Amino acid sequence: MRILQVPPGYPPMLGGVENSVFELTRHLRSFGNEVQVVTCDPERVGFNGEVWRLRPYINLHGDWGEIYFSPSIFRALKRLQYDVVHAHTPRKLPAESVAIFKLLNRRNLPFVVSIRLVNVSLPSLLRGISDTYRKTIERMMFRLADKIAVQTLANRILLIEQCHVDPDKIVVIPNGVDTETFDPGTGPLLAKHSEVEGKHVVVSAGRLTSQKGFEYLIKALPSIKAELSDVVIVFAGSGPLEESLVRLAKDLGVHNSVVFVGNVSHDEMPAFLASGDVFVLPSLSESFPNIMLEAMAMQRAVVATKVGVIPEMLEDGYTASLVNPGNPHELSKSILALLSDDGLRRKIGYNARDLVEKEYSWDVVASKTVKVYEEILEKKN
Repeated sequence: MRILQVPPGYPPMLGGVENSVFELTRHLRSFGNEVQVVTCDPERVGFNGEVWRLRPYINLHGDWGEIYFSPSIFRALKRLQYDVVHAHTPRKLPAESVAIFKLLNRRNLPFVVSIRLVNVSLPSLLRGISDTYRKTIERMMFRLADKIAVQTLANRILLIEQCHVDPDKIVVIPNGVDTETFDPGTGPLLAKHSEVEGKHVVVSAGRLTSQKGFEYLIKALPSIKAELSDVVIVFAGSGPLEESLVRLAKDLGVHNSVVFVGNVSHDEMPAFLASGDVFVLPSLSESFPNIMLEAMAMQRAVVATKVGVIPEMLEDGYTASLVNPGNPHELSKSILALLSDDGLRRKIGYNARDLVEKEYSWDVVASKTVKVYEEILEKKN
């Protein structure tokens, strides 16, 4: 099968969607499919036979993220040979561009769109045109797509109830994780780091923004250290709140127990996660957190907030410890329970790895995706 992936970005660009499409592409190829990628990339432009990186001519940036658009995508869609197109949201307009191309050029084009429904803070300009977008471009995209893939049952219900999408068009396909790369046997990255050696280590990762809720994890640390004085929290990632988080740790008198290591590459992430006794995701909102799946694949006990898909995915006390968002007391209580009980920590880590292998490995996710493509092509033919 000849498959064209159209994501908002592609590695080496960083991001959850970018990594997900990379892994999906890699596994689809391992099944014997021919897969090409078209994406926007302001830093790397060109075509290497597998990935066509287009120069964006509309490029909007803000704390909320970015929007790219390149009219060259229509030329790429005309030039390349493929049996099915799979476009991915959010932002950067790849799925919308494919829908417009289908409307104007190839009405019979087999078209799958993956929708990631996330809570974002938009600038007033975009907020002002949001309703117009939903009533025009988005509605057209949903109408022209042969199948719409969402990551969760909750997102499926949201599309049906709020966007009035035909339920028969919607399929639930979760994100995946590479269970070979994220192997519990990986050695720890921070093993000889002087600030963590011989201590109880809590790790967390993500862009340092308010949405990730890292301030509440730092606020939980004084009460954690009152019970276990040797606990240290290590953050991977960068972002606009780094200075304020450092200042918060100093104000609370725990700055010697908070470490920021900056961005950790995807290749180094398994070893970073292996450095922790517990992984914490204190987010105030999430769509489908890849980093949580990766921590679970590493057989780490996870403390996560009850936001987005997380309560749908995980069972409290069995595959994770779940807490309410924005609650340092609950974070402290859950982290202490896991750090103080080796048996509980190992049990939750083992159950998490087992769940990932059965439901979220890329082999499982890619197989589900291929079945969707085959169903569309069978109907077209």
